[in-house]
Amino acid sequence: MKEAKPSPRLLLAEAKRTEARERLLGRADELKTRLSPGALADEMMNGLADRATELAGKRPMTFLAAAGALGLVVLRRPVARWLSRRRR
Repeated sequence: MKEAKPSPRLLLAEAKRTEARERLLGRADELKTRLSPGALADEMMNGLADRATELAGKRPMTFLAAAGALGLVVLRRPVARWLSRRRR
C-alpha cells in the first residue's frame, strides 16, 4: 500500500512545534541556572556589597557605626571571654 505524503502545512506545523519546544527547553535551562541557590546568593551578596560601598561613600560615620555594631554582635562571645579574662 502506498503511504500518503504529509502536506506542506503539516510539515510546517511540525517544524514550528519543534522550534517552540527547543526554545522552551532552552529557557527552562536558563531559568534553572539563574534561580539556583548559589546564583541567588551570589546576586544578593553583590547587591549588598554595592549598597555598602555606596553608603560608605555617602555617610562614612554611619557605615562605620553599623559595621562596628555588626562586628560586636558577631563576635560577642569571644569579646565577652576576652573581657572576663582581663578582669581576673
